[in-house]
Amino acid sequence: MPGVLLIAAVFVVFVNCCECVTPGQVQVNHWFDDQIYNISVNGAIWFKNAPLVFRKDWKEYSSARGELKGLLDTPHQGTDRLGDFETATWYLGVDDNVVALGYKVYDKKNYVILQQHFLNKTSGTSTGNKDLLISTFPAVMIDDTMAGELGYIAYSGTQYGSTGMEIGTWAPGKVNMNTGTAGGPTIFFDKKDNVVIIAPFSEFMSASTYLDTTQQPNRLSWGIMGGVMEIPEDFMAQFMVFYSPNGINKAFEEWGSLMKDFYGKDPSYRKADMTINYLGYYTDNGAYYYWRPEPHKTNEQTIYDIQSYALNSSIPYKYIQYDEWWYIRARGPTGLPTGTIKWSLRPKVFPSGMRKLYENTEWPVVAHNMYWSNQTTYAKQNGGNYTFLLDESGMALPFEEGFWNDLFKESKLWGLAVYEQDYMNVNTDAINATVSDVVSGKTWLMDMGNAARKNGLTIQYCMSYPRHAMTALEIPAVTQARVYMDNRPNTDHWTIGVSSLFAEAMGIAPFKDNFWSTEVQTGNGYNQTEPHTSIHAAISTLSTGPVGLGDKVGHSNPNLIMRSCNAEGLILKPSKPITAIDKQIQQMAFGGNIGPEGKIYTTYSNIDNHIFGIILAANISMDYTLRIQDTGINMTQAAMVMISDLYISDTLVTFNESQPLKITTSCTTKYFCLYYYSPVFTVGNDKVMIYGEVDKWTPMSNNRVTGIRVISDDLFLQLVGVPNEIVSFRFFRNMIPVAEIVKCSLGPTGSAEMSFNKKICTS
Repeated sequence: MPGVLLIAAVFVVFVNCCECVTPGQVQVNHWFDDQIYNISVNGAIWFKNAPLVFRKDWKEYSSARGELKGLLDTPHQGTDRLGDFETATWYLGVDDNVVALGYKVYDKKNYVILQQHFLNKTSGTSTGNKDLLISTFPAVMIDDTMAGELGYIAYSGTQYGSTGMEIGTWAPGKVNMNTGTAGGPTIFFDKKDNVVIIAPFSEFMSASTYLDTTQQPNRLSWGIMGGVMEIPEDFMAQFMVFYSPNGINKAFEEWGSLMKDFYGKDPSYRKADMTINYLGYYTDNGAYYYWRPEPHKTNEQTIYDIQSYALNSSIPYKYIQYDEWWYIRARGPTGLPTGTIKWSLRPKVFPSGMRKLYENTEWPVVAHNMYWSNQTTYAKQNGGNYTFLLDESGMALPFEEGFWNDLFKESKLWGLAVYEQDYMNVNTDAINATVSDVVSGKTWLMDMGNAARKNGLTIQYCMSYPRHAMTALEIPAVTQARVYMDNRPNTDHWTIGVSSLFAEAMGIAPFKDNFWSTEVQTGNGYNQTEPHTSIHAAISTLSTGPVGLGDKVGHSNPNLIMRSCNAEGLILKPSKPITAIDKQIQQMAFGGNIGPEGKIYTTYSNIDNHIFGIILAANISMDYTLRIQDTGINMTQAAMVMISDLYISDTLVTFNESQPLKITTSCTTKYFCLYYYSPVFTVGNDKVMIYGEVDKWTPMSNNRVTGIRVISDDLFLQLVGVPNEIVSFRFFRNMIPVAEIVKCSLGPTGSAEMSFNKKICTS
């Protein structure tokens, strides 16, 4: 049996956060001779390591059994894109196969990189189960070290890790999380705003997690997914331990900023994506016309009727989404689809053709695609021109960028603006290549993304796992993703406050899916009504992602729809996605009375460095007292105005550090509560607050108000919109609502300056 390292050493890492509100420290202690390490926060041990595991030649070798030889490397220093660092590495392996495990510690930074570096080509690594791991580092035990004082969020499953997401207490017998290929980042937190995020830092498509409940205590490990058959020479997988003392929301913001900067995620693609910025019409699952055109009409005739009704109702849809009903798919013996044969029009769907329909409607297209069939006519094996990996499952994977480039170039002729890649979980789990090597999954996504960028398109991910979500850091064209399961009428499909945290951290606009604007849509295929139209509309708008309707022709509520946008369909959104407050997440993890029983989400608009806050409360089952510091919004002064559903209150609610906000059970899903905060502006002898545009979910949006100017005796708002659009703004003077709502036309230029005192606009 190989010997155990005989050199005793202690490796201690202090990571300081130089911009913390309070001093904070994460500490990694390692005893190389025993292959033991702990991770501590502010002097308290949070995690004790579990054994290290390494596989080769179809056998597992474990440090717990003394089967891994070791050799300590002399620590050395260097510099990379993250800054100055120091590393310490030890080599563990069997015979000639060695994996170098090491820490990379950055000077005065609040994170550590843990590395698995395979120096040799290593064969026979597969466990036979894709959801296990072929190597583990880090690996920690779930014990009573913290006595139940830690909570966790484990992202897992489809729709950006939301469908299998678990929130709970980190303690023996209480941890329940979905890991494997569906797993993702794990966020640990205490009740004092200390947060540790452990997540892959590289090779996102092959990195994985595993919760081992067969051992006592249970173990959570990070490594390379268990189906991988062979590791190439010089392959490195990295995992980050990131620390913040600033709470859950802020930790996501800080971690996300670091990741986006490191991988160069270009925000300009998201900002310029027309389908994120404008109102759209959807035909996917949950929409009225999903797989069903109007009676006795084609889908083409239905599209024309949708547009005609929208124009007559002054609903400014700017694009349309076509779901899986439009293209040619293979079917198996049971009649179920086995993948796309050709991404082109099914007979009789659009009799005039897609290009003619695009020319007639002038609506750009978001177009859905599923997984590819191994019968696809694009594959060389089937007489086509492109390299595909054909799988025994009946599916296939495109494996060259040229295919995507030609597909997208041709599709732009019929209006393609956004390629929607759905069933991303199936593309990963059901195709052997994506789980048996460390290259195929990433190649698939990178080829798709590069071709989209070259053709001026963007991409929406649907049913994506966290591994896809993080890979999008390297793909500028991926701008949006679904963050909740398919919408169905009369569901809680608006509850995206935790999944949106992850999406925003990765630079992705979260999409909650389509919604209806009226309760009753006669003859729908779901046999349901939608009693919660308003909260779906509000959350859609405040998410900063796409806003897509799925109404039946003749059954829209234009007034509700127009609360989301200006006259030409530009979404009036806040500056960041609305997300769950920290206390809500802590309540979900710990229970008791630490946070609200229900949903409290917050966001804000930042206009000329003035913060206009938004608080949404819904489904509240017990009265809750909200402190101003728990909103996550930089609100320093008193007074807020309350709106409940579509009713605007004239009463200002006092809310400051000494006077918390009482949120009651009257804030339900149907009659949810919105609170809007304005800074206090001094105008002459008066204290002025701006409610903003009276009939919008975001009364003060950067897409409407571009500037605020205050002089000694007046306050001015710079407004933009559609030429001659009429806007209505509301103000408060000395805590009393100004009786007259200021209305003005934006004039022929689509811009104007509004005077508070004079109550006029100058174009």
